[in-house]
Amino acid sequence: MKNSFSLGLIIAGFFIIIFIFGALTGAAILRSYTPTTNQPPSPVASVENGGFTFTLHSVEYRQIENPLEEGYEYVIVDVSFENDSKNPVMVLPTFQVFMRDEFGRTYTMLPLEDLQILVAGELPPQAINRGEIGFATPLNAKLSLIFDTGWNGISPTIFELKR
Repeated sequence: MKNSFSLGLIIAGFFIIIFIFGALTGAAILRSYTPTTNQPPSPVASVENGGFTFTLHSVEYRQIENPLEEGYEYVIVDVSFENDSKNPVMVLPTFQVFMRDEFGRTYTMLPLEDLQILVAGELPPQAINRGEIGFATPLNAKLSLIFDTGWNGISPTIFELKR
């Protein structure tokens, strides 16, 4: 009984070490991430909201070649989060950024291989996280890009996309 308890403690310690190493590695990647996409001279739109600046740098529409997705197009947005607050925040693009069309339907991000992705992880105070997010949406839909972070109880930040 004593040996199995000791073995359990060793295994638990091993998993704690792996978790800490993963968290530190993710934070280091986020701090060192620098996108290599062409940077336009000025953003399309930028909004300060509750100690954070949300910026839409560019929007690109791409035709989808897959016949199974007929009637849809890719919408690629280059965005950034700037943490102007004094506290670190968690950036989780999969859960915090989405598109909504004029009928209220929502579209979540897609893992497109050629994007400089917006990295998930902890964003330190005064830091910026910038990257691209892709969505598959109906052709020519009227779309809104929504940042719904839930940080500090702030309301969602909404960008109406223009063609």
